[in-house]
Amino acid sequence: MTKEKRPVGRPTDYRPECAQQAYECCLLGADDDGLADYFEVSQKTINTWKRKHPEFLQSILDGKLKADAKVAAALYKSAIGEHVITEERIVNTPDGHAIVQVKRQAEPNVNAQRMWLHNRQPDKWRDKQVHQVDVTVIPQAKLDEIHQRNIEKQREMMKPVLGRAQRLGIASFVEVMETNENKDN
Repeated sequence: MTKEKRPVGRPTDYRPECAQQAYECCLLGADDDGLADYFEVSQKTINTWKRKHPEFLQSILDGKLKADAKVAAALYKSAIGEHVITEERIVNTPDGHAIVQVKRQAEPNVNAQRMWLHNRQPDKWRDKQVHQVDVTVIPQAKLDEIHQRNIEKQREMMKPVLGRAQRLGIASFVEVMETNENKDN
C-alpha cells in the first residue's frame, strides 16, 4: 500500500482568474503593494505567484504597460494642447434644432510640458543644476608669506602720506599698526 504525499504548507490562494484581476488592477494604477492588498496576501506571495505563474506576471506587465501608455498619451496631449471636438445645439433651423460638431483647441498645460521634458531630456531640463567647483588648499606658510608681502606693499604706498602726517602732527594708521606689531613681538 503506497501512502499519498501531502503538500507541505498552506494551499495557495492563486486561481486562474487572478491573472485577469491583476491586469485590471494594474490598469487602474496598482503596483505590487496594491495587488497584495487587493488579493489580501503579502507582497512576498505576489512575488511567488509571479515566479510560479507566468501568465500572472505577464498580465501585470501588460496592465502596467497599457496604463503607462495611456497616461503618457494623455500627458502628451495635455502638453501640446489637444483639439477637442464637442457637440453643441443650434436652435435656428427649419426643423427646430441641429447638432453641430465644433473643434476647439485646448490650452497647452505648462506642468505637463515640464514633466515631459524632465523625464525625456533630464540633462537639459532638470530643476537642479549641477555645478562643479574646484577648491585649491593653500598651506598656512604660503598664506603668511602673501600676508607679509601685502603689508609691505601697504607700507610702501603709505610712506608719502606718513611724511605729511608727521609734519602735521597727525598719527597715522600705519604708525598705530607698527606700534601694535612692536608690542606683539
